[in-house]
Amino acid sequence: MSATKELFNAIASRDDASEGASGGGGVEAIRAMLADNPVLATTANEQGISPVMFALYCQKREVATLFLEAGAVPGIFEIVALGELEDLTSRLDADADSGGGSGGGRGYAKHAPDSEGGDTPTSGGDTEAADEPVKRSLSRPYSQPPTDSGSTNPLTARSPDGFTLLHLACFFGHLSCAKLLIERGAEVNIAAENESRVYPIHSAAACDSAEIVTLLLGAGAEADAKQQKDFTALMSAAMHNNLDMARALLKAGANPSQESEDDRTPISMAQEAGHGEMVEMLKKA
Repeated sequence: MSATKELFNAIASRDDASEGASGGGGVEAIRAMLADNPVLATTANEQGISPVMFALYCQKREVATLFLEAGAVPGIFEIVALGELEDLTSRLDADADSGGGSGGGRGYAKHAPDSEGGDTPTSGGDTEAADEPVKRSLSRPYSQPPTDSGSTNPLTARSPDGFTLLHLACFFGHLSCAKLLIERGAEVNIAAENESRVYPIHSAAACDSAEIVTLLLGAGAEADAKQQKDFTALMSAAMHNNLDMARALLKAGANPSQESEDDRTPISMAQEAGHGEMVEMLKKA
């Protein structure tokens, strides 16, 4: 197994995971890997995902901090995922002054397949362990190849896995970053360039943020935008029992009887989850 694959497996594993180089994770194991091979902190995986971003996808900010301390320089996508408003403002200002160009550059070396059968996420083995948390976190196909939109505008640029800056600000719950991006002209009705087809409003709903959903609606986001399998933000609100989010979506015209691909509605999802107050509110809408 390559050192890069071992690192990403360690990031994805639980702290109490099985022991051994290919199984155990935890902060100390990763710290030891970086001590032996510091360049790992700046080496993206085969999909172009940096260690910093992957750690954040796995909800391990402490691990992301290890990579930053080891010399990883966050690009604009990592800056948004980290919620660094001041840095984001500086990058957008610099781009405006230069007429465009900060785009999606990250400064990460891309890991090449090893000679023992490749390091792609579809080759089986330990790679599946590293992929699964990201699949759960974003509901998108982590095996997607890197996206190259060719855009030099950071507001329309895509991350290697197909998301805009606004998608990431919404998914990670960074309200101030989302506000700034919208103020600078970020598109609110734009689908991810991967099979999930999530819009920023779905990303905000996934992180259970009524505030960000309300912000997006105020900026013109479609209340009933459909992602993969015809899932809507109101369905997410119903499942999470987020009454404030549901109220905002209903006020903006979301349909409580909208059906998903598997013939479920926000009402039926709330019923299945036992959210009585939510069911009553949706039925009265």
